[in-house]
Amino acid sequence: MSVRKGILERFPDARIDIEIVWVDILPMDDAAAAQEAAKLFASDARVSQFHDPALVTSGAFVDGLIAHPPAWDMYLFFAPGETWRSAPPRPVDWMHQLSGGRGPRKRFRTGDDLTRSLEASAAALIVEK
Repeated sequence: MSVRKGILERFPDARIDIEIVWVDILPMDDAAAAQEAAKLFASDARVSQFHDPALVTSGAFVDGLIAHPPAWDMYLFFAPGETWRSAPPRPVDWMHQLSGGRGPRKRFRTGDDLTRSLEASAAALIVEK
């Protein structure tokens, strides 16, 4: 809900693209679970979602950011107009919810702290319509 509250609701008219990738990490994660979770964001045309059961995106997006992929519950921000080539560009900001030392402690966020951090990162990058 932090993405909804910290970005979508906070900046309803912002020119942003949000990509959500649902990955299979827990035993109950599968296509049906991803489809059910996707309903949370289905009403916002700025959000694109897909299911990646093979964790292909996890490896590509977190390369160099965390020590031990796969990753989930990561929030990556890219500069407006960034050109994507054969691999994703480096994010200009990012945070995570990975426990057990899997990601840098200084970028770990949960709860209201996550919502505030998402809002601040989005505000720094948003180009209003």
